[in-house]
Amino acid sequence: MIKAEKYAVEKIKRNPFRFQKPLKRANDSLQRNIRFLHEFFELEITAPKELYDAWNKFQERYGDTAIFQFTESLRTVRNLKTSLLPRDQREEKDRAETVSGVLVLLHIGLLEFVEAGEYRAFPDWLLGRLKREKGPLPEHVDLKSFRKYLLRLKGDYETSHGAARSVIRALQAGLDGTEKTDLCMGFQFTKPYDLGSNCSEFRHLHCWTRLQRNRSVRPFCTSICKPPSTAERDPAIAELARKLYNMRSAYVHRSTATRFMTPDKTYDGWEYNGFTNDVYFDKSGKLISYTVSLRQEHLLRLFRSCLWNRIHALSKNVKESKQT
Repeated sequence: MIKAEKYAVEKIKRNPFRFQKPLKRANDSLQRNIRFLHEFFELEITAPKELYDAWNKFQERYGDTAIFQFTESLRTVRNLKTSLLPRDQREEKDRAETVSGVLVLLHIGLLEFVEAGEYRAFPDWLLGRLKREKGPLPEHVDLKSFRKYLLRLKGDYETSHGAARSVIRALQAGLDGTEKTDLCMGFQFTKPYDLGSNCSEFRHLHCWTRLQRNRSVRPFCTSICKPPSTAERDPAIAELARKLYNMRSAYVHRSTATRFMTPDKTYDGWEYNGFTNDVYFDKSGKLISYTVSLRQEHLLRLFRSCLWNRIHALSKNVKESKQT
């Protein structure tokens, strides 16, 4: 167990606050932000060395400013959870669901941060990339070929900088097999449908894939469905990450409150029977209904575990990152 007043600042390779004078002020600032990292990942940290390794790996990969910004973000998310989540039965059910949704949004943002280090808008990336492209485009180029050229560049951008791609990469690489299975089994979706039309049955994503491949599936999905196989897990996680990101986008860009999880408590007489139903609009404007059986703390714990594992994996790519 690490006590807040005893963080070993000497184990941090480079104090990002070293510009502050006197030295005690710089060390106090470092102590404070180490505490933010510690408090957020308190359940994931099993030894003091892991805490300092996580800080050093993140800082070495992304720099002084990024580690400061990241730990401040962790503080924001933790404070929101402790200050806004309802504490007793008298709190309103809608408030609990809304705040829970915001917490998931912030955790998705943290996943993007850890994977990319910083956000770089497509126009900024494109201008930098065009500097390296061979020569100017010929004057006789037609609109169709120019559009094809830009779409190719957009594909390159999304592969390395696309936010949805970052979430996919994080969940696939940051969760173990059991955690991926928990995530896959926790969500069921319908097929996209138009407003006013009948929707399809609800199915786990890996069960939809089995159905498309003419494999035997249950008439409808339940908790006793066969979990995804090792080969099915990562494709299902990738599709789930895309859907979570689309749900996140509906929340951020259209202020559509989305229930990402089932509350841990019962509020004002509302009894939760193990799952929550909701609906969101996809990019094409069609509706997708879904059910989620993952409890609030279980889902947030999966996100924290993913974040923690991805931070510790950063050291493997530090040299590669510095060379590009």
